[in-house]
Amino acid sequence: MSEPIDVSQDITRIIEMVRGRTEEKKLAFIQHHLRTNYDLNWRLNDVDTLESQLRSAGLEPDVYAELYDLLDQSFSIGNPYFIYEFRLKNNMQQSQLAELIEVCLPIREAVSPFQGIFTSVTRISDIENVAADYLSFTVKYELYNSNPVVGGGRTQGELVDRTTFDVYFDFQTSLCYIKSGDRKQSSTVDRYLKRNIVNLELISYSLHTKAKNTEIQGDLQYHLHSAIIFHITDYLGITFINNNSDKVRSVRLGGTNLFESFEVAERLQFGDKIKSIKFQLSLRINTGNQTTAVLGTVRIDFTGVLKIVLTNMTNNVYQRDYVQHIIARLNAALTKTHQASDIEARIRDLLRIAEAKDSFLVQRILRDLMANITNEITDNQTRCEVIVLINQYIAER
Repeated sequence: MSEPIDVSQDITRIIEMVRGRTEEKKLAFIQHHLRTNYDLNWRLNDVDTLESQLRSAGLEPDVYAELYDLLDQSFSIGNPYFIYEFRLKNNMQQSQLAELIEVCLPIREAVSPFQGIFTSVTRISDIENVAADYLSFTVKYELYNSNPVVGGGRTQGELVDRTTFDVYFDFQTSLCYIKSGDRKQSSTVDRYLKRNIVNLELISYSLHTKAKNTEIQGDLQYHLHSAIIFHITDYLGITFINNNSDKVRSVRLGGTNLFESFEVAERLQFGDKIKSIKFQLSLRINTGNQTTAVLGTVRIDFTGVLKIVLTNMTNNVYQRDYVQHIIARLNAALTKTHQASDIEARIRDLLRIAEAKDSFLVQRILRDLMANITNEITDNQTRCEVIVLINQYIAER
């Protein structure tokens, strides 16, 4: 019988995420999500009420993890990019795409993408169209509560969410970037454009789907995503997920030198899938006759549609270069023929480094502990009994 999962850490992280800027908006967001998806009619007037409800509700553990992830997606500071691939069919040209967008998204006219769902999308900018380079425009997204009406049906309620973001077609790479932090918002725009522009093919960039076509020679006992981590280094954080575990499904690890972390090695050994990674990236970008060095922090979320979030960039002008570079590296990893033996050898090296570091730490702790026992326990018999207990514990490990 599995042990109950302790969700207190997830609740603490949710509360920390909600406090501060846009607190009211976050509470309204949580209230709407729980009512829509779990039929929970909570009135969340402040953060203390939220914390009390979360701690007493006894929800499934995945609900807490889901709430944190949704808040992280929607409210984290940074520049988010949901990545799609696109193709223009039947010889449609870039200029024709611009014309069709103007027709299906008339400027400053709200459209409702889905019947029965009180969501609207409004294009609030002109379409910027640079031939063979890019096409972009800005939209406003609004989501309202859906209130039941006596006798059946529903009516539009109060505003839950309002935000603006850019939609960017990169004709250099045939990639579309929807610069929203929320998956539902990006999905709404994606589905609306595909439904209304017949010759536009938009495909979610999904690492899970693409990895199915990655060639592995030999039997790989680890999750295929493990191969990807060897193509980018210096992680500041890694999140693993294991849907087959009945105790711990999601693990977030942070710090420095994570390649020497026993926790990372252990997750890989368990066959966990990488859910997200965070790292610093320094790029040297050619700009005319000179090279510009740009430093920034990158987080990549592999859940569903690939999401890239850029923060702390020394120059935001080069965000597009960053995204292009990251996708190129991922594509190189996905199209490369991997040797299972090479991947497993590198993971074994990681385990050896982690174990050596862990062993060194244990030895240092034991040395300090023995010194303290000698100094603090004056009774010789008691001191000997404590040392015997420690030795027995070590032998059993």
